[in-house]
Amino acid sequence: MSVPRIALVGNGRAGKDTAAEWLRDNTNLRHWGSTSETMLPLVALVRGEPMKACFEDRHQNRMFWKTWCDNFRKGEAYDLHAILNQGGNVPEDIEDTPTVRALRAEPEMVLRWDPAKIIRLHLAKADIVPGIRGDIELLSAREQGLLDLIVWIENPRVPEDPTVDFDRKDADILLMNEADLPQFHFRLRRLAKSLRGVEVR
Repeated sequence: MSVPRIALVGNGRAGKDTAAEWLRDNTNLRHWGSTSETMLPLVALVRGEPMKACFEDRHQNRMFWKTWCDNFRKGEAYDLHAILNQGGNVPEDIEDTPTVRALRAEPEMVLRWDPAKIIRLHLAKADIVPGIRGDIELLSAREQGLLDLIVWIENPRVPEDPTVDFDRKDADILLMNEADLPQFHFRLRRLAKSLRGVEVR
């Protein structure tokens, strides 16, 4: 039986990564970081920054990330296309990432319009997709059958996130994270036990 492909969405710092890590450590679901980590090699490449520094500064550069990732989904990442396909210098650590290897194998993907492109790249190595921010991206992935369940992590302790283009009504279920960590883990365990194909350890 195949496992479900789950999107964990919500405002910044609501607990999406915490949820993904708990599911990875306590079930048979695969987790490979966030969609930000999938896109990190590409954003670092076009910004001309080391991946570590680029990732550490991502919260201060939220709007750049959002705008650039929107352009990537639209097939308008011309800066990336130039670097990858016109002899641009790609550092070895970036070249060796799953994301860049996937684009090397299918170079036309860079300039192809596909709202669910980032999710598609991410699901090549994971069952959990935390951190989707674009409404067209989320709806397209749902329509294309890429996602089986969309979970909104509701955390009233964090502010609304202007980089998230949708809200809780676009999710299939809402999972509260308003209390302490053991309570959040308890709810995650109950969710995991309810999902067909998920083995809880």
